[in-house]
Amino acid sequence: RVGLEFRIPIGNRAAKAGAAIARSAERQAGADLERARKAVRAEILDAAAALGTAGQRIEAARAAREAAEVQLSAERERYATGLSTNFLVLTRQNDLARARLDEIAALTDYRRARAEMGRATGSLLEERDITIDAPEGAGVTR
Repeated sequence: RVGLEFRIPIGNRAAKAGAAIARSAERQAGADLERARKAVRAEILDAAAALGTAGQRIEAARAAREAAEVQLSAERERYATGLSTNFLVLTRQNDLARARLDEIAALTDYRRARAEMGRATGSLLEERDITIDAPEGAGVTR
């Protein structure tokens, strides 16, 4: 007599497939989380760079405005002594007005950059002392 015995483990294929799907979903969620972290990091770095650039632009615009004020003052003195013309005084006034507008634009850009930095870091509401109260019964715990 000769006998052969084969054993094939059938196992729980549905459970194994479910576990494999769960592991795959976990890896995908981890990859998505890492991608989101990198995007937030890049957004914060961009906001910080924009804030620094805007600060430098304010300094440059302020220096340009101060120089335009000095030029206008000097041109007025020259006009008073008869060494300049009304046209040159008006030109210097226009230059000063343009420099003031550039300074205002730089200040506006700085404030925008600061707000963007607050938004990117999630601190905008705290910086503005804004609190949000949940309505009664909304299921929000405090």
